[in-house]
Amino acid sequence: MFHSEGVLRAERGVSGTIVGHVAALGPQVEEAPEPFGGGQAVWIAWKSAP
Repeated sequence: MFHSEGVLRAERGVSGTIVGHVAALGPQVEEAPEPFGGGQAVWIAWKSAP
């Protein structure tokens, strides 16, 4: 999902159930016209974390 111009746009791969739950929280949700691309990840080095 990506927020743009006051609308939360969901890629086609996001289930309708999830979109429905998010929309019930208040934001306007629409299907994105095309994929966003990119990705993020978090790596936690548990053995070296304080």
